[in-house]
Amino acid sequence: MALRKTGTVDFDPEINASLLPEHLASCLRSVDANDVQVTDKIVAFRGGIFRFVTNWNVLVAFGSGDLTIDPKRCKVQYCVSYGQFVILALITAFVVAAYLLIVGGLEATATVLGLLFFCFAAVSLNLVWRIYNFKRFLRRSLTTAPHKAVGIAALY
Repeated sequence: MALRKTGTVDFDPEINASLLPEHLASCLRSVDANDVQVTDKIVAFRGGIFRFVTNWNVLVAFGSGDLTIDPKRCKVQYCVSYGQFVILALITAFVVAAYLLIVGGLEATATVLGLLFFCFAAVSLNLVWRIYNFKRFLRRSLTTAPHKAVGIAALY
């Protein structure tokens, strides 16, 4: 089971699609993405928790991802991996649950089940927020993208 989210974001047909990969790479670098690579119409990047960024960083929940520009349909398809985020949350929850069971014994079972349910809900809501925030980042990046050159005749 791949822990990935894919989706698309439309962009204005007046945006210069040939300059878009470098522009998106620059926007990703501005939020401290690692290993940003541009090949033709694809921008690949690494993010994740294990970087020197705050928890509010737009890429903190995503270990890696890629953006694929489709100039004919005026869309950017994104694919982001959130496996690193989920695995770290699961490890944390199970360590705390094991500690509670060892210290509290069987009487702590209800507390542990409640904790695991709470962790599942918190991680799910956090992921929904992070995906929304990433799409918002991508839309903002597209609004600042370079547009196609205006013809000389249109300037007069």
